[in-house]
Amino acid sequence: MTINAPQVEGEVRPRGRSIFDFTINVQSAFGAFAGAAAACALGYFTLVSRVEKLEGKDVVHEDRMSRIEVGMREQRGETNQQLRDIKDGQKEQSNKIDELRNLMIQNSPVGRPDMRRWVK
Repeated sequence: MTINAPQVEGEVRPRGRSIFDFTINVQSAFGAFAGAAAACALGYFTLVSRVEKLEGKDVVHEDRMSRIEVGMREQRGETNQQLRDIKDGQKEQSNKIDELRNLMIQNSPVGRPDMRRWVK
């Protein structure tokens, strides 16, 4: 046990150390605040750069999708035109087949009076 000596005015007595030392060193505090500010700035600029990259990718993606949509519309139009051409070709071929059928019927021995007697 220590005896408390009378304190002289102006004399600073050191306190005994406790388990937790709550004294603040100004240089350490300034360094901690500067480090925290630098970390926040780095995080902010990293976030901004990521957002810019995503926006750039979004613009590229929108351009690509619009080109794909235009291509799909053109392809749909071309497909419809090809189907119309096929339908017209089918009608034309059907008409030619009908004409050929009529020619064959007209030229058959039954259809010609001069050949009827030979057919019997």
